[in-house]
Amino acid sequence: MAYKLNILFVSANDPEEGSPHPEMAGIWLASRGWPVHLLTAGCANRLFIDTPLGRIPASGIPKHRGLGRIGWQLQMFWQILRARLKGQTDIYYIEGSWVTPVALAALLFVARRKIVYHTQDYLEPARFWFRAAIEKGFARRAGLVICNEPARARFMASHYSLSQVPMVVRTALPAAWATPDRDPAVRKDLLTSLGLEDVPKWKLVLHQGVYSDVRCSDALLRAVACLPHDYLVVFTGTLLNSHAEQLARNAARTLGLHKRTIFVSRRPFNELLRITASCDIGILLYPDDGVGNFFQAPGRLTEYIGCGIPIIASHFPGLELAVLKYDLGKVCDPQDPSSIAEALRLLGARIEQRQESERVRLKNIAKGELSYDSMAEKIERYLLSLGHDE
Repeated sequence: MAYKLNILFVSANDPEEGSPHPEMAGIWLASRGWPVHLLTAGCANRLFIDTPLGRIPASGIPKHRGLGRIGWQLQMFWQILRARLKGQTDIYYIEGSWVTPVALAALLFVARRKIVYHTQDYLEPARFWFRAAIEKGFARRAGLVICNEPARARFMASHYSLSQVPMVVRTALPAAWATPDRDPAVRKDLLTSLGLEDVPKWKLVLHQGVYSDVRCSDALLRAVACLPHDYLVVFTGTLLNSHAEQLARNAARTLGLHKRTIFVSRRPFNELLRITASCDIGILLYPDDGVGNFFQAPGRLTEYIGCGIPIIASHFPGLELAVLKYDLGKVCDPQDPSSIAEALRLLGARIEQRQESERVRLKNIAKGELSYDSMAEKIERYLLSLGHDE
């Protein structure tokens, strides 16, 4: 009879400060009754993390103490090693390439079947060569490798000479993860920042994250400059007086969009979802500059549709298939402002005609076929097979 193994889930992210997607497998497994302990960045006095799926035992390692990143990695190494020496951990679940250097050392001689490596990014050839070399070594040590997109999985298997193609689990929100409805107060605050009144004509185009080349931000602004004045852009995660903010403000001013561009500072994840639900269109644009950006499966996709707003995405195979299959919005050439503008124009006209019905439909898709649960059950089946073998 299979039993549920003790899992140490290790991540370099702080789930209480940023997006919970890196820890989602641990959060989801804990909600299913697995004994999970989260070891993450964050408060050193942390004993638990509260999530919409329940409270999970956790430990945090502050990144700002000691010798900076090196000091944090040494503390992480010791915590993993200490868990190993206690002999109470059955599965070491390592998330992301940032943890692989310390995990590779701390888990030396641990049986492969006890190691799971899960990555939601891809360190493609000729980029981050040192981290990629360490990731390759660790991925070959793991009994199970997981990534978030089928083409990435196939390429990763060939690039790293893995014995098996990685399991694919989409970066997404679980069905039970509560997402907010449209909030007139939040929308009013966004518009007030530009001195505008909240009237139905405005179309808020949400660019989650700061102005960046990797998100085709300049092309987006150039596209909006071609559209009527009722299209406004919202940038989230923008730090006051940061380089990214200055670039964005300069670009907006040059294009005459300084009165149509809204900047929102970094917010906790639940607040970010409230802002998302109060916008009209979500942006998922990436440049065609390599394997990682060409084959994308971002968590923002189910954040957007889970909050009821349609998306505009790059016309790359994986994203285009999802958008067209489930009618999630429109696709475009992410580096062509005219293509982006046409997609915005078409989607803007559509949401004017059936906004509320669209919100309900998109939310149902996010809670159904595109939920985290629909793919994460594969992880549970794998772990149950190990528990059966014990």
